[in-house]
Amino acid sequence: TARHDLPGDERELRRLAFLLHMHGPQELVDRCQQVTHENRRRFDRLFDEETSHYEECKT
Repeated sequence: TARHDLPGDERELRRLAFLLHMHGPQELVDRCQQVTHENRRRFDRLFDEETSHYEECKT
């Protein structure tokens, strides 16, 4: 898998969760989803602010 993807194999996912000191693979999946969602929110907010600033400067 790519370095930014979680393993598709349940055994590998369990192993990765263990190495990250998590209680199980579902905790890892949930945490990754939370972080991905938060990163998307920040990205959108940042670029919305920049777009607004750019539009203000054009006028």
